[in-house]
Amino acid sequence: MDKFQERLEQIPTEKIKSRLDKFLCLDFESMSEAEIRAEYCKTLSFSQAGCFLIPKLLCSQKTKLYRVVNFFNKDSEKTFEEKDFFYRNIQSVSYFWEPPLEKCLTGRINIENEQVLYTSENYTTCTKECDIKRDDLFFIIVYEVIKDFEYVPVGL
Repeated sequence: MDKFQERLEQIPTEKIKSRLDKFLCLDFESMSEAEIRAEYCKTLSFSQAGCFLIPKLLCSQKTKLYRVVNFFNKDSEKTFEEKDFFYRNIQSVSYFWEPPLEKCLTGRINIENEQVLYTSENYTTCTKECDIKRDDLFFIIVYEVIKDFEYVPVGL
């Protein structure tokens, strides 16, 4: 059994059904697209189980995907010279895939110590996700899909 299936089994079926029933009773005609999307996310997000029940989408070959990595650990108390490099000793290409295990905190898709690669089809989304500010130093990593694959979309 995979991790997602294990997490899914932690959610009572009645809770899923109740949320879906409530969602289907919403007045979609009077709601904006953003409001509908927010309700959709609330309906399908079960943070205590660490999962988000949404269909997978297809990412096609040659699609460009972006990831942003802050150059420094966020620490506003330190001067530029004192700041800790997030990736001080880059020794292999693997550093540009999912984050190192010690950097893996609970996220919207992963649980603590579970490596997940978060990317976007738009690099500005990545800079917002990483809270990049003017004059921050950061990497923009660009991937090009070489083989179609399914992925789980996550909203900002």
